[in-house]
Amino acid sequence: MRTKKWMRFFLAALMIAGLVLSGIPAAYADDATVYNETELRAALNAPGDTHNITLGADITTTSGISILNKTINFILGEYDLNIVSDADDALNVNNGTVTINCTTGTLNVQGSKYGVLATNTSSVTVTNATATGSLPAVRAQFGSDIVVKGDVDAQGTAAGVSATQSGSSITVEGNITTANGIGAEAYDSAVIDITGNVNAKNAHGLHSVNGVISVNGNVTTTGSPYRGASAFNGGRITVDGNVTGVSVGAYAENDGCLIEITGDVTATYDAGIGAAAFGVLDTSAQIIIGGTITAPIYVQVGGLDKNSGETVPTTKLGYNTYNKDGFTVWVKDAGGGISASPASLPSSGGDSVITLTGAHLPAGVHISVFDGSGNSVGIDGITTGDSLTQTVSLAFPANPSTTADAVYIVKALTDRINWDTMTATVTVAKATPSDPEPDPSDEADKPTVMTNSVSGVTATGATLSGNVVSSGGATVTERGFVYGKAANPVIGGAGVTKVIAGFGKGSFTSAVSGLEPGTDYHVRAYAINSEGTAYGADVAFRTADIGIPKTGDNSGFILPLVFCLSAAGIIGLGLFCRKKLYSR
Repeated sequence: MRTKKWMRFFLAALMIAGLVLSGIPAAYADDATVYNETELRAALNAPGDTHNITLGADITTTSGISILNKTINFILGEYDLNIVSDADDALNVNNGTVTINCTTGTLNVQGSKYGVLATNTSSVTVTNATATGSLPAVRAQFGSDIVVKGDVDAQGTAAGVSATQSGSSITVEGNITTANGIGAEAYDSAVIDITGNVNAKNAHGLHSVNGVISVNGNVTTTGSPYRGASAFNGGRITVDGNVTGVSVGAYAENDGCLIEITGDVTATYDAGIGAAAFGVLDTSAQIIIGGTITAPIYVQVGGLDKNSGETVPTTKLGYNTYNKDGFTVWVKDAGGGISASPASLPSSGGDSVITLTGAHLPAGVHISVFDGSGNSVGIDGITTGDSLTQTVSLAFPANPSTTADAVYIVKALTDRINWDTMTATVTVAKATPSDPEPDPSDEADKPTVMTNSVSGVTATGATLSGNVVSSGGATVTERGFVYGKAANPVIGGAGVTKVIAGFGKGSFTSAVSGLEPGTDYHVRAYAINSEGTAYGADVAFRTADIGIPKTGDNSGFILPLVFCLSAAGIIGLGLFCRKKLYSR
């Protein structure tokens, strides 16, 4: 009797446990596919600090999204995610990371305040950014970085992009347009890099206060009298293109400011100034213009207007120099500088002659020729007047057939201490066409990147890890991973998936999903700079079979447990009822 009574209590306990546990949902998976805004927000708010969210349809939100202390990888595929807020920031990321993995899909943000705000060492990638109110379309602060793969549009009264504090950076791979704000502004050692045109209205095109801004495109300011490029207190601006301002084309003030423009500079105002370098005493500011100036007032240095040709003896070869009290504007002199005529390597070795020519040179300039290693290979020539004609003989090895093209640099020494940046380059051709070509696998000038071990492997996902050890001497504009089922995957290869994970040097990770269970994969980290694409070593990993849970994850066995306990409980309930029925 005691045994039967004990069994009845045991089966009743199993029944209760099964019924209770059957109402507990399985643990939320890190990977989710969403089809609408409700599912998107549920996935973003799910437990855990890393989520891979795959879009199954185009989604447009009705309010902004805030991400705190989380890493979110949006797997867009061919779908568009439009984050829109009519009352606040569109995308606000605090101490978090947002990446995108897409084919043709886009992540677009539009806010009545910030389009995208990244703060406290966050890293964010979006496609296009728009702001309609009084705050910038893109803002990075407190050591955060933002990459905009497309365009920036500030439709309100603020800047297109704004970066502040050391370690903060913004990269824009499209155009910037503002309706009533600065195109791009950088403060306190922050860095902004733009590959596209900047068009600002009723405000400066570029504005740097001890920050760094570089633009590969044209900068144009229209409307009210503002400046095309403006640098203060150590700010630096580089424009590989033309700059047009209203009141001033280029303006540099105080504490070592430097503006370099490769193209033309224009000021459209009736009393506009082409280039102005200004400041308080015992400071300096410099502007270098590689094209022409078009403005009612040609240049202004230290508050003094100067017309074209009102120069001082040049301190920069190939440029006209306008200077007062340490404030200097250099404008390219189309007829000046130095040049070197090419020479051919003698077929039997011996000497080859390079002829140097110069014009509009100050007296006492030293000219010398250096090889690619920085060694002087030609004696100094010293100018005695306005022009220079000099020949330099260079010795070559007796067996030149294995010698590749040799590049020599002609430099000019103006102050006997520092070589001037105005140089000429001459290439001495190799002896025969049969000489070996450079090794295409040589990646000395490409980045150096490592592929780390794969972690967090599940049946359908994994976390990839890499490290850009060296930039190769050029800016790393993109980094990420390529993976597939074949060894040594490359970008664009058959069956290869590419995941972008930001830019620059340092470690980086990316969580991927949508993998096939029980399958072997190969992954390589990659990094891209102006010299090309570099890959890390091939790392192989295998996804788990279905039913094998991640370490510490109960989702793989909680449902079977619930089923067993529920079944046991139902059986216990049946036996209990049967006993009661027959005992009557």
